[in-house]
Amino acid sequence: MDFDRLTMMVRLGAVNGRTGPVKTECSEDELSLDPEFAAVLLNWKAQCRRTPGDWAFPSPVTDRCFHASPIQQDYIRPAGRKLGLEGVGWHTFRHNYRAWLDDTGAQSAFNRN
Repeated sequence: MDFDRLTMMVRLGAVNGRTGPVKTECSEDELSLDPEFAAVLLNWKAQCRRTPGDWAFPSPVTDRCFHASPIQQDYIRPAGRKLGLEGVGWHTFRHNYRAWLDDTGAQSAFNRN
């Protein structure tokens, strides 16, 4: 995350507790950060201890990223169902955020002139 430029670059994917390069070139994208959201993230980062890899949301057990599946299963999907939405997951957030950025005219690595 580049808080001075209000951007974040998606470079790694995490699947089943393993991290590695994202699947496709299109997945590696620079996203704009809303200034208020960036402030929340900076505040959170100040509360977290430093970890190898400088994770934004490190597991206190492993010092690595959390395993995404239990979070999706235990929290995100049930919250979606309470709202009458089925199948809400991590991709829902990523793709909706990217679509919202496109709708607002925010720049990405693929639509810069």
